[in-house]
Amino acid sequence: MAGILVVDDNVELRRGIGFMARLGGHVVREAGTIAEAMDRFAESLQGGPRIDIVISDVDVPDGLGTELHDELKPELGDRAFVLITGDLFEMHRQEYARLHGLPLYFKGTDRINLFLTSLRHNPIAALAS
Repeated sequence: MAGILVVDDNVELRRGIGFMARLGGHVVREAGTIAEAMDRFAESLQGGPRIDIVISDVDVPDGLGTELHDELKPELGDRAFVLITGDLFEMHRQEYARLHGLPLYFKGTDRINLFLTSLRHNPIAALAS
């Protein structure tokens, strides 16, 4: 069982990702903003529910998922970080993900659907696919 933090301002998508992960028995925390995500992650570091995987939208109202990654990177340790986006033309975000070795999934594609289905079973293996 993994602890998963889902960061997306789209409530339906955030809850959908959380639902798929909960079906697999995982503990899910949600955040609609970068600030909320930082709070959830800080709570995890201070003895709250462990976060093993952060799944963040690239564009959130108060910042970028890439900025969240930069902020959390010193504390991530063995935790995984995944970017998701609905904009297929964000080439600079794709380059950031490539340079940092981060998975980047595009919303509404078969690849993200496969990733979300994999969350139910083995989230770490889902990241490798």
